Amino acid sequence: MSEIDKKIDEIREMKQKLERLQEAILIYSDAVDAATTQLRQNLGAETKPQGSPKLKFDTSKIQWKNAEGDRGPFEIAEKKANDGNPDYVALEQFLENAGGRVTSEGYFVWMFTDKGAIGRKVKQK
Repeated sequence: MSEIDKKIDEIREMKQKLERLQEAILIYSDAVDAATTQLRQNLGAETKPQGSPKLKFDTSKIQWKNAEGDRGPFEIAEKKANDGNPDYVALEQFLENAGGRVTSEGYFVWMFTDKGAIGRKVKQK
């Protein structure tokens, strides 16, 4: 392996490390935002309307199907149906970091316990 090839491999490894670091920082930032909102609510302070975080991905690009559950209608996005979809992967990671569920953009969104699908339901007022 030539010196140039070694340097190219080093650069690729460094790029991967930087991408993981960027992702970790975004996750940390989301966690700090959620903790700050919860703290303000616990202290009775004013928060953003609905305390609803802006999602960093486009849920309209995720394949959703209508479904019916014990608590009424909802939408489901199956992992298999969204294989390779970066918006689905980002939502999945977001939910994992948020404890498996979040209310955002007018929806209650959750990850199924087997992690094979994500559900969403219009938030009740």
